[in-house]
Amino acid sequence: MEINIKKAADYFFRDSSLESVYFEAVANSLDAHATRIWIKLDIADFQNVSTFNLKISDNGDGFTDKNFQKFCSLLETEEKTHKGLGRLVYMQYFDKVEIESIFDKNSRYFIFNRNFKGESDTAKVDKENITTLRFSGYNLHNIKQYSYVIPDQIRESLIKYFFPRFYNYKFDKKELEIAIELTTQNPKAEYNFVNNSIFLNVKSIPDLLVEDCGENSIDFFAEFKMHYSVKQNFERETLITAICVDDRTISQEIIDKTCLPADYEMIFLLRSDYFDGKANINRETLEIDDDSKSKIKQLFLTR
Repeated sequence: MEINIKKAADYFFRDSSLESVYFEAVANSLDAHATRIWIKLDIADFQNVSTFNLKISDNGDGFTDKNFQKFCSLLETEEKTHKGLGRLVYMQYFDKVEIESIFDKNSRYFIFNRNFKGESDTAKVDKENITTLRFSGYNLHNIKQYSYVIPDQIRESLIKYFFPRFYNYKFDKKELEIAIELTTQNPKAEYNFVNNSIFLNVKSIPDLLVEDCGENSIDFFAEFKMHYSVKQNFERETLITAICVDDRTISQEIIDKTCLPADYEMIFLLRSDYFDGKANINRETLEIDDDSKSKIKQLFLTR
């Protein structure tokens, strides 16, 4: 049975943001055990989205036969933390993704678009592992926010979204560095939309304290722990209040940032096995009842 990829993307990721493209690509790189990821954005003019091109590369395992088969099969997953639909979000924003993967002295090339039939070209090569996704044909009328293409903002979004996973990397002393680069011919300094490149290294992820939330009425059989950090940071103000779900975070609008002191970095992450598998398809909300949501909010407010 064939699936209309574009319609499926519209159905499952109608309310997604451009950041979801980065999140999906980075998640796949992490699953492929990459230690280096490169995100390169090229847009001649922010107002002319036809000039927007995106390239994301990594040094992970690549599109082996097994990984390619998984990519071709929607909804087939090996872990409950995966949905098997993420790559559909690419089609929400781009007409095509050219994918070239070098792995174990082999190469695989294919184009992922709305007409993708699960075919690829393979060959023998004598090169080191690298997988590159080239996104082109941006298909919306505009880019809603400058923050979606500014390296500093992308780094902050990645840290917020993948904080549990990045923190585990740091704790386990695993290497991971993500380079983010923007090139443009028409910079807008007032929006920080300028040629720039920055790095995200998991070694810089803040250390967190842990507090047991004790007994609660959400689930008597699940443990809830608050992981947190509150410290001054004169370079960057940060407020993260989120729930850890499937090695990612779902933001919770608990605290109004305007009520907090300036020059502070504040992180509050609630973790529990109770949340596993309770994210919706695009991982932006929790699928739990309103009463549980209210009780979860109280856990944040009483810390």
